[in-house]
Amino acid sequence: MKDSVVVSIEFYYQGECYQPTAELDLDALMQTHGSLPDLVTMLARFNDIGDYSYQLEVMMMEPLHFSQASGLVVDYINDGVLDIAAYEAAWHEQAVATLVADIARRVMHLDSLDQQPDLKRALLEAYHLGRNSMVED
Repeated sequence: MKDSVVVSIEFYYQGECYQPTAELDLDALMQTHGSLPDLVTMLARFNDIGDYSYQLEVMMMEPLHFSQASGLVVDYINDGVLDIAAYEAAWHEQAVATLVADIARRVMHLDSLDQQPDLKRALLEAYHLGRNSMVED
């Protein structure tokens, strides 16, 4: 399932209430950037608020609100607040799990690694061991 969310913010600028909103494809953002970019600036751009405006500065003082979520991100939103660090970590772990499941499917002809939890754990550990050894070099 695709990770998507509606992000909004409410703020007052020059006596007027603004409520910019945008629907975000979080999978696409994570694949492109490796993490979530500055969502306030992105929301401002989607709603024609200038990058160097006082309106943006006022907007940045208010918290983002997340709603209408689907996919993995649902588990990381509580009362309209997204735990970005936890979501990013879970998204990366899910991406790795998908990669090792594809390898198991191709090499071992397994339909699902969930039926082989020990093998899944071993493949994930091997991935992380390899990744960590590359970082240390």
